[in-house]
Amino acid sequence: MFEQLKESGDLKWECKDCHRLIPGGETVAYHMVDRILYGWCQDCFNNRHETARLSGG
Repeated sequence: MFEQLKESGDLKWECKDCHRLIPGGETVAYHMVDRILYGWCQDCFNNRHETARLSGG
């Protein structure tokens, strides 16, 4: 999911983990799932390995 802001022209991406909408300039990584492109916010990207370890992944 993405949302385009009319005032700034900046895209917002849904964070793959926390689902917050984050500006494209703050998105640190992207991941495509079933032809939908998600981004990662800085916090979720930094914690991705810890989350996977805790969930057994």
